[in-house]
Amino acid sequence: MASLKKLKQYSLAELINIGFHKTMLRTKLKLESIILSGREYERFKPLTIPKIPTLKPIYDIFIKPDMPKADKIVDGEIELFNKWYLKQNWLKDPISGNLWPAHDFFASSSTKLNGYGDVKFVLETNKLNHLVTVATAYHKTKQQKYISYIEQEIASWCSEVHYERSVANKIIMDVAFRAINLISISIICSENKYFITNIYPTIHKILLLSERQISKFSTPKWFKTGNGANHVIGEMVGLIIIRLWKAIISNKNKSLNLKSEYKWLYDTLDKLISPNGIYLEQSANYSRLVCEFLVMLDIFENAANLHTKTRDYLKPLIGYVSDLFRIDSHLNFGDNDGASVLIAFKNNISDISPLLKYHQIYLNKNTSTNLNRYNNNGQFLWQSNDSNQISLFIRHGRFNYFREGAAAHAHCDLLAILMSIKGIPIFVDKGSYLYNSDKKQRFNDVSIKSHNTITVDNIEMASFDGKGFYIYPESKFSHSDIHNSCIFSASIRYSDIIHIRKIHYSLHELEIIDSISYFEGKEFTLRFLLSEYIIPEIEKNSTIINLYYQNNIIATMTFENIDFVHCEADSYSPFYANKLDTHAIIAKGKIKNNKNIITKFSF
Repeated sequence: MASLKKLKQYSLAELINIGFHKTMLRTKLKLESIILSGREYERFKPLTIPKIPTLKPIYDIFIKPDMPKADKIVDGEIELFNKWYLKQNWLKDPISGNLWPAHDFFASSSTKLNGYGDVKFVLETNKLNHLVTVATAYHKTKQQKYISYIEQEIASWCSEVHYERSVANKIIMDVAFRAINLISISIICSENKYFITNIYPTIHKILLLSERQISKFSTPKWFKTGNGANHVIGEMVGLIIIRLWKAIISNKNKSLNLKSEYKWLYDTLDKLISPNGIYLEQSANYSRLVCEFLVMLDIFENAANLHTKTRDYLKPLIGYVSDLFRIDSHLNFGDNDGASVLIAFKNNISDISPLLKYHQIYLNKNTSTNLNRYNNNGQFLWQSNDSNQISLFIRHGRFNYFREGAAAHAHCDLLAILMSIKGIPIFVDKGSYLYNSDKKQRFNDVSIKSHNTITVDNIEMASFDGKGFYIYPESKFSHSDIHNSCIFSASIRYSDIIHIRKIHYSLHELEIIDSISYFEGKEFTLRFLLSEYIIPEIEKNSTIINLYYQNNIIATMTFENIDFVHCEADSYSPFYANKLDTHAIIAKGKIKNNKNIITKFSF
């Protein structure tokens, strides 16, 4: 059913064009699988040792070595999604304990293993993020043990992960991640003669084959729209950076031809970044990730003396990311797998300081902006100007501006509220625990029932097929200050339901007013998911809930026009494969069209 809805979005000419390209792709893949035996790292001719003078000074400004983490890695462990595992075979799944098949052709490699296995663990390992961390430790200490570890790991990787074989090479964007990491390692370690003479030639061979695979099988070339827009960006940035890197070290900048790559990149960015900088794939994590991709691209464009439009997209996006995390440094909505391309420059997954520093040094612009500018693009960012320091985030625009189902990282969270007080998270987003577990788990993570809004008669605001959303709600923002206290007003319409949510704030009291237009007497559920820092306590025989932070009441909630309220154990995932235990506040009642559902907070 969802596939039929997706097909209906295309014209006959588009369908014929897509069909032709997909047929050509299948043919190309069959031929590639036949000739694959002739492509391996060791078959390349010896490389002339490069000189790498241009980029290292830029890296030197931003590098943040993490010595404890680097030493832990050298001792045989690897960090995957904020947890540490014993580093073994490159294709060993740390969850199932099984080895993923090593010799399957990349396009036909399965992403499931013996009924269960989250492929992202092995994909994360094969991005080689941990080698970047070790390289930064060498940058600080100049100790040869870090160079030796990098040499050992790259040699074992080449022996266990063959070109275009196994699930480690299945996702083209991940090939790009790996290539960018290898180039970063080369820049950081470029002053070490042993590295340049004995290790870099192997890296260069990997880069040549990475360039070949990305170029031949990238998403836009074959109209593969289902992977999500950030994949196109990652693939094109990775491919462009490899080619810029080759030009820089060989001093052949003038012979570059990147017309197609930039067209595909900018066509995607035109659809993804609003004039005010909002990243429309509706994920805080992917907003940051795309910003990092563009910063990395800008670094290499400058080094190659290449003048492009990249900064036209980068400047507003950095401003948006800055505002997003300034109102709440913990802010997370949509999917979050913690991916990063600025690993050498960061303290942790959420660290945006290198983005802000790069903006100030190289883009010559203050990142502070007027938060109201985002309202017309579907996101409400707000902070109170008093001692409560309340921060609010609400999405009220459509999920994305791509064809329905094309971008898969948004959730059913329109009008859901995220809130912090004095920098302490109060209401949080459910997040996504795993992408590749069973569909029931994935659906639960993205469902309206898991977000801080109202569910009516168990009706979803959008249909979801496990890959993308279909039939988006209509949405309208109508902020009003008629009463001088209304800071937010917006509505959505879906399945004959009209939900209007207003927020008032004055005299240290915040009031959420929900109006539901639907069949009289139907049941509704109002939900608020608390962060792990907050403990709720319901006053006896009442609809009053005290929210405790470190044994002190940080806010008190009261409800009007509900039948009952209770608290229940719940969990959320601030990062991929991380689940934190917490509580949810659940209020229930029946729709009365002349009665608003009111939630008050006193501070």
